[in-house]
Amino acid sequence: MDCNEQEKQFVDKYLKNITYDEYDKLIQLCDALSLAMGYCYAEQKMVSSVMKFGFKDTTIAKWKAILELKRYFDGIINGDVYSLFR
Repeated sequence: MDCNEQEKQFVDKYLKNITYDEYDKLIQLCDALSLAMGYCYAEQKMVSSVMKFGFKDTTIAKWKAILELKRYFDGIINGDVYSLFR
């Protein structure tokens, strides 16, 4: 990180107080389902990210959040988001 302590505190406070709406969640899911070559399964993106950046203390929590986002949108469409790829 290249932020000073004041900037880190600002970002931390901002992120703790933000409420994500449907659009924010959808953008996060789209990011989790994309690689440079196009769309992919979340699990592929997870493996790709670990190979590129390494396994960190936050990796499992991030994976759980991504899979929860997918389940959330699966529920909204009453199906599997992956079926939209076809």
